[in-house]
Amino acid sequence: MFIILPHSADVGWGRMPWLVLGLMVLCTAIYFAQDRNKAAVERVLAAYCAEVHDDAETATLLQNDADYCQWILAVVHARPEKERFREQMLAETQAWRDAGAVERGRAQIDELFMHYEQVRSQLPRSLDAALMTDPLSFNPWRAITSSLAHGSWAHLIGNMIFFFAFAPALEMVIGSRLRFALAMVVIALAADVAYFLAVHLSGMPPLPALGFSGVVTGMIGMSAYLLPRVRIRTFVWIMHLIRNFHIPAAVLAAWYIGWDAWYMVTDDGTSSTNFVAHVFGGVAGYLLGRLWFADRKRDIQDEVDDEVAYRRSRRVDTGVLSSYQAKNPHSLQADRELAARRDFAGFMQQIYRAVDVGNDAQAINLLLSRYDEYCHAIELYEEIYREMQTWQPSRAVFCLARLLITEYIARRKYARASEVVRWAREQAPEFVFAEPGQAELLAAVARPSNG
Repeated sequence: MFIILPHSADVGWGRMPWLVLGLMVLCTAIYFAQDRNKAAVERVLAAYCAEVHDDAETATLLQNDADYCQWILAVVHARPEKERFREQMLAETQAWRDAGAVERGRAQIDELFMHYEQVRSQLPRSLDAALMTDPLSFNPWRAITSSLAHGSWAHLIGNMIFFFAFAPALEMVIGSRLRFALAMVVIALAADVAYFLAVHLSGMPPLPALGFSGVVTGMIGMSAYLLPRVRIRTFVWIMHLIRNFHIPAAVLAAWYIGWDAWYMVTDDGTSSTNFVAHVFGGVAGYLLGRLWFADRKRDIQDEVDDEVAYRRSRRVDTGVLSSYQAKNPHSLQADRELAARRDFAGFMQQIYRAVDVGNDAQAINLLLSRYDEYCHAIELYEEIYREMQTWQPSRAVFCLARLLITEYIARRKYARASEVVRWAREQAPEFVFAEPGQAELLAAVARPSNG
């Protein structure tokens, strides 16, 4: 027995990945509808093929074998482009060397589609045909719908386990559910385009595709860029060894995408797995991380490093949902600091826009609006003042200079107050103090004593 199955990230974000969970529910609901639809199709085809078999006057392939009749008619019904599928089958017979075999093959294809036309009106519409992507013709909408559909319960469950192992942490790190959803759409399109090109350029069999696998490997590839050191809880069963290991996301990405690349290169066309979508979905996820989320990675790097270190120091596996139930103090503090930095950067941007358009009154009102908060953390006003000194001269910067002088004098930081006065008078010799007597006080403090 050999199983390596990643199932959840060893992180603590303190909130639930609702977009990921919603997509998992959606995929499950869609396949439930597919399964019921297939059962309805099978009931009609079973009755039709049994009738054909019982009433057969001449022995033909569909009439001899009711099971084969039911299976092959279901295959035709599930094809999005049925006429193009027939043309493809006829084209394949042309490669046969035996003329008699070619003639028999074409006769069997004609018989197959004759029977399909007879039963077609009795069949419910195939959900597989409505959802799957067909590489014979590129359809961006089908690239998305096919990602949400699956071929079997095992296919669905496998994809959902891998998706839950990597995607929730990415949803938390990226922050914006809209950007995360758009990233998954881009990955689905990239995987579908890659498969379409591979079919038309390499001559590989043009099999219609269903499944979330391309997006899942995209999540693995994106994790390798955004969260390479985050550990993924991985169930490992090798011979008599059965246990959970905590493996870095980058290592698992190299393992799974590497093996898919090997299978893609060595596949002889007999596999039903779309390795092209797997590999190029993974590559698209990694590149999308580098091109679209590089700034985000820099923003959260310290938080992620703290979380990885904290989890390593307390390596306790408490279950797959523990990643989203509680957050350690280091991460909470990092969250608060990151939120404060963003708020301060946004505040600075508002002041800059007001100064840039000459609206000094608005800029001054903004500066004074946070006085109750910043008077207890004067270094924030100092940082704003240093930044404003690099902008064009404005009444707002002189207003802030007066505020700082007043605060420095109240704190008896006369040297700092004098520095602000010197800069202000270099810029505007007519600079006026906020309160009477401040100039005399600073002059008296600066005058050497005669004692």
